[in-house]
Amino acid sequence: MDSEYSLDAAAFADCTNEATEIAAGSGIYYLDLVAGETNGDIIAVIVKTSTTGAKTTAMVFYTTAQTFDDLDTIVDAEVVKTAAIKG
Repeated sequence: MDSEYSLDAAAFADCTNEATEIAAGSGIYYLDLVAGETNGDIIAVIVKTSTTGAKTTAMVFYTTAQTFDDLDTIVDAEVVKTAAIKG
């Protein structure tokens, strides 16, 4: 196995950990990422294997620094603006 990550479209780098199969022969894996491997707005992860016939899937995660409270404040402001327009 070769687990790699990329932050914000930078070059791929080796993950601290490698993917681990959940149950022997299941073909389903998990990967523990450390904090520094997830500190970006766009996180790309790929796990490669030399197993014949195995398919490689790229995973891309889009993160946000906004909290639900921040978003609630924005939505509330838009509701007020909309109500003012409606009269």
